[in-house]
Amino acid sequence: RPGLPFGLSDMAATKRVHDLYVDSFRLIREHKKFQNADDDAAFTKTLREIKDRHANVPITMAEGVRELKTKLEKSVLPVEIQGFLDRFYGGRISVRMLIGQHVALREVPMAQRKAEIERTGYVGIISALTSPAAIAEVASMDAKLVCEAHYGVAPEVQIRGATNVTFTYVPSHLHLMLFELLKNSMRAVVETHGSEKDSDELPPVRIIIAEGDEDVTIKVSDEGGGIPRSAMGHVWSYS
Repeated sequence: RPGLPFGLSDMAATKRVHDLYVDSFRLIREHKKFQNADDDAAFTKTLREIKDRHANVPITMAEGVRELKTKLEKSVLPVEIQGFLDRFYGGRISVRMLIGQHVALREVPMAQRKAEIERTGYVGIISALTSPAAIAEVASMDAKLVCEAHYGVAPEVQIRGATNVTFTYVPSHLHLMLFELLKNSMRAVVETHGSEKDSDELPPVRIIIAEGDEDVTIKVSDEGGGIPRSAMGHVWSYS
């Protein structure tokens, strides 16, 4: 906790996150050395439990950030806090991916792993056949359910471009990114054009997939009014 800027480490929620990480680190350090497959299975079980316990860390850390903003009486966090949160969340994503890969690989017996890879394209949580169009379709349906639950209506989503392209990626990560973008787009469209309209009367949200020589670009566009120029400097800030 010492060293976090502006007293972030003194916030009650931040202390809970700190204690959670300390406890998880202790469990890993105290785990006995591997002697056989049973030891590996026990370690995998420990990792799975740690990952589950940390699932709500972003929510808890957000509470700590809100506590700090109230204490500092600021609507925008200082740049030092922004930098720390970037590093913290980046590290969290990395650790959860490593744990998820370790656990997923052990869900398939070694003798069946090659056949399972050939059948599904998955190696752990990584897929060699990630389809952005298919994931966009699922993310659109998920975001639509959220929008309809809140506003009673949701705009349609159109998926265009290189819909047959596939590449190696972590599908769950791509789903989360598209889901969050689509939630924002749908909210903006409904709030801009009115929730009293039917879905076919609202401007659609468009997803365009473009395949280049070195990369694949996914563009999400909407007619939700855009972001005020005065707010552009805060687009990537934590609120």
